[in-house]
Amino acid sequence: MQTIPPTMKALVLEKYGAPPIYVDVPVPRPGHSEILVKVIVSPINPADLSFMKGYYSSQKKIPVTLGSEGAGIVVDAGADPYAMSLIGKKVSILVEKGQHGCFAEYAVAEAIQAIPFPDNYSFEEGASGLVNPLSVVLMFKKVQEREDRAVVNNPAASALGRMLYRICKHNNIPVINIVRRKEQANLLRAEEGCEHILITDEPNFEEDLRNLSEKLDATISFDAVGGPLAGVILKNMPDGSTAYIYGNLSMKNSEASQFDLIFKKKKIKGFWLSTQLKRIDRKQLLELYAQIGPMYRDVLATKYIKKYPLFQIGDAVRFYLKHMSEGKILLSTHVNKVEEIPYAPQARL
Repeated sequence: MQTIPPTMKALVLEKYGAPPIYVDVPVPRPGHSEILVKVIVSPINPADLSFMKGYYSSQKKIPVTLGSEGAGIVVDAGADPYAMSLIGKKVSILVEKGQHGCFAEYAVAEAIQAIPFPDNYSFEEGASGLVNPLSVVLMFKKVQEREDRAVVNNPAASALGRMLYRICKHNNIPVINIVRRKEQANLLRAEEGCEHILITDEPNFEEDLRNLSEKLDATISFDAVGGPLAGVILKNMPDGSTAYIYGNLSMKNSEASQFDLIFKKKKIKGFWLSTQLKRIDRKQLLELYAQIGPMYRDVLATKYIKKYPLFQIGDAVRFYLKHMSEGKILLSTHVNKVEEIPYAPQARL
């Protein structure tokens, strides 16, 4: 077992809406069913930014160490046998309810919220290995259960949107990929090989969506934008279609007409990972983990563009907000300057 120091560097939030501070804090200790992870890299997620402002659904007691996701090595564990079995393994973790997040040298997570991945995979490949991959796998499970023939994906240029496209393509399900700008469409064609891409800013967007949705029989959409656009998309899908809203990038309420809801039998529903996971027992969840870890390199791969030292959180957030559709940003206590992360487009599937 590795030697664990008494203190560590961490980004701590002392007040919602205020900038986090980079300080020395005691290294936390894992509880009975928890693991202590030496964090190598951690991504900045939209949920982290919402949490810092106090907008996220699961507010925690202040002060709190930030960072909902990360990848590292398990260096200690509680007495629970499963938690102990993870010691020494590379894992991707989610810190959903605990106070000791991943924007630090060490983090504590529930063992059941850690996905082991192969030793020959890099920590970067496993950094965003839980929230988006699990969401996408469960979204596709819904597609299979409903027997949908095609999917509408908005925003398709996001990390999750790319994964959703790949898992559908891997299973021969056509996807209508929606983006805001032509540059994003070009990026998806070059890096993912997407066939069906529609741009919301183009004048024929609604007509093209209506015709393509009818042709492919796309009766389900997954939407992280929400707002009026969610209703526009649903309006132009076939009768009986359902829109699943899993985010609120527009910061506006999702809308649909009474005509669509009543006479066209269309629906708008929410999709929240935490709720979906409550419908899965422990055995099923561990089986999902065994499938997900090995897919970090292809179907469930994440594109990163830069890695920032943890103490440069301000610069990292500003860059991320301007380049969200280009790729994710990583934070690490193991680098002292900003590093570019090359991304070579490849046939992933």
